[in-house]
Amino acid sequence: MGVSSFASVGDKYDVSANDMLMWWESEETTRLGILHVESFGHPRKFAGAARRVAARMPLLTVLAGRSAPGTRAAASHTAAAATPEITRRALFEQAGIVATDDLGELVDAAALLATQPAPGGPRVAVVSNAGGAGVLAADACADAGLPVPLLDEETQARLARLLPDGAATANPVDTTAAVSADAFREALDVIAADASVDAVLALVAPTALADLRDALGGTAKPTAAVVL
Repeated sequence: MGVSSFASVGDKYDVSANDMLMWWESEETTRLGILHVESFGHPRKFAGAARRVAARMPLLTVLAGRSAPGTRAAASHTAAAATPEITRRALFEQAGIVATDDLGELVDAAALLATQPAPGGPRVAVVSNAGGAGVLAADACADAGLPVPLLDEETQARLARLLPDGAATANPVDTTAAVSADAFREALDVIAADASVDAVLALVAPTALADLRDALGGTAKPTAAVVL
């Protein structure tokens, strides 16, 4: 990931987040924008600019000052009181900005969106060589409002022929620990080709039988990889 521009605008006396959005809108280098915003001088202007920019590239932010102590700290070092969290969440959602809860989540999301296209919809296929990891991932998708649909019968039949005995093919897909790197890689492509899938979440745990990290290349659909 490269950095096209970095600006710390401080108390925003002469340059604001709105100005940064308009700058990103006017130049061709930036492909992803990250904001840390605690307050808004002109919320409507901010939302309008953000919507225009978000239509061209992903915009991310971190929700700082979510607690009472955090809000006090934000007020102590800025010229304006921090906008309440519920207001910022609503504004970010309306403006098309992806809001994360901490810096770790922000960096992970930025790395993913910098290397993968945005999915065409919310439907996720989960595939793992560790069944428990697939269960946890499916639960996390449900918590986030992301459907984990049944794969179609043809896809399941192809996976059954490809994967070791005992594999689960419905979604989440459990390849079992006996899967080879080549078979896991091919399974990712088969799953991504399913019309009911918008994105693939692949989870791998290194075992004595295979290290699947080299099998985690991109597919025809946006793919997020987790190495356990």
